Amino acid sequence: MCQWYGVRCSSDGSTVYSLKLGANNLSGATPPDLFDLPGLTELWLYSNPIKFNFIGIERANNLTTLLLDDTGLVSLDGLRLGTSLVHLDLGFNMINGIFPYDEINSLVNLKTLSLAYNNLTGELVPFAFDQLVDLEMIRLDNNMLSGSLPSFSSFPKLVSLDLSNNFFGSFVDYDEEYFGGSIPSSFLSNNANKDLMVEVNVAGNQLTGTLPQELGDRFDHLTIDISGNYIVGIPTSLCKKDSWMEGEVTFYGCDAIACPEGTYAEPLGRATRYLGDCQFCPTLILSSRYIGNTACPA
Repeated sequence: MCQWYGVRCSSDGSTVYSLKLGANNLSGATPPDLFDLPGLTELWLYSNPIKFNFIGIERANNLTTLLLDDTGLVSLDGLRLGTSLVHLDLGFNMINGIFPYDEINSLVNLKTLSLAYNNLTGELVPFAFDQLVDLEMIRLDNNMLSGSLPSFSSFPKLVSLDLSNNFFGSFVDYDEEYFGGSIPSSFLSNNANKDLMVEVNVAGNQLTGTLPQELGDRFDHLTIDISGNYIVGIPTSLCKKDSWMEGEVTFYGCDAIACPEGTYAEPLGRATRYLGDCQFCPTLILSSRYIGNTACPA
């Protein structure tokens, strides 16, 4: 079996520790005795049209990485028992309803979590899973979340956060509440090391107000995408953070964070050395009073 495609074994051939079978056109239901492999640490089944359930995952005591993105997954029942998990990708599936707090809450060893491109709705309440203090990456982009942007101040190791495109989601209903409000001054306030490289993407929502000045005291190396919102300004002190935006602030100042009102830049809404400056909208077009435009108003 150690010679089979996608199977990795221990050096003496006695134990299977990895099954990497992503994008292999697998179908049908996965057998529950997968979780009986005592040394299994990695299970990659992404991009296969399979029927997967979490029954028996508590028996996989060494399973740290589970990649089930783009499998058609609908239910997370039983996931909460997979307490050994460190990396979990459930993106590009058909998971509906509010954020699955009950199932995620027990996964106290998680470092990376993706539920991107699902149909999650309702307000996001990070303090409902804030015991996951080792989380370094959270992806919840392209869902249908609503309410105010949380501060995520309970995650001291969080360095990658993607909440983009939660206004439009997969199915637009303009009568529903949007994902908006201002960016809290306490945003990521408990990040333990200001020298860390931090990436935040909140593009394509309905955020308002200005970028908080406190972020400048908090981070020396921040890349943040605020394009496609209703944000109106950037404190000048942030435009002097030369290491922000992967060093682009050194060359473009505020424009490296977001193009000013009346201008635009495709596709990022900000100036970069490889894509160029912010461009002025034609005078005959009504210019937006918001910053970070990726195109001129129609």
